[in-house]
Amino acid sequence: MKAWWLGISLAGLVLASACSSGPATLPQTHPLAQESEALGEPAGKKVVPAVRCWSDRGCHETGMFYAKRKRPGDFLMAHAYFRKGCQRGHALACYNLALTWAEGLGVHIDLDAARTLYAYACEQKYGDGCNNLAMLYLHGVGVEVDEARALRLFLDGCRHGSGEACVSVGLRLKKGHLMPIDEVRAADCRSSRSPCLD
Repeated sequence: MKAWWLGISLAGLVLASACSSGPATLPQTHPLAQESEALGEPAGKKVVPAVRCWSDRGCHETGMFYAKRKRPGDFLMAHAYFRKGCQRGHALACYNLALTWAEGLGVHIDLDAARTLYAYACEQKYGDGCNNLAMLYLHGVGVEVDEARALRLFLDGCRHGSGEACVSVGLRLKKGHLMPIDEVRAADCRSSRSPCLD
């Protein structure tokens, strides 16, 4: 009976041991490279634990380990590892850090921090970052509604491999919303095929 949690604990130790300090990949002047407002601070008296990582990927993987466990305090640990990976320029760590802020997982909801991090992930060609940023602009969540900007972000997200962004582009092609109607491309996009934009 104890073997399953022992395996998880050992896996956590192995993942955590893959983490120790290393050089940051972002310029020190970049807001994501610093302990700054762009990464936000947790709500109340929660303090983000100090974590050390050898690599940006190691921090992200350790963050995922904690996020998947879903035990008390695990989201805060996941947040800490995502934050460290993001500070080192890992786009997926930034995306997952944005999710913790957008959904209040282990920290208070901070849509400004989420928007900044989604934008960074999108700039790094992580399609789901573009898609989530587009959704904020489409629905006016924490920003003014800007459908044209949302469409540009959906297009970028689809080009960078986000199936959800491709579906959104396909729906707009089918309805002719901010784009000319094109049933064939719409069907390709709605089936999440990136070449629909070619």
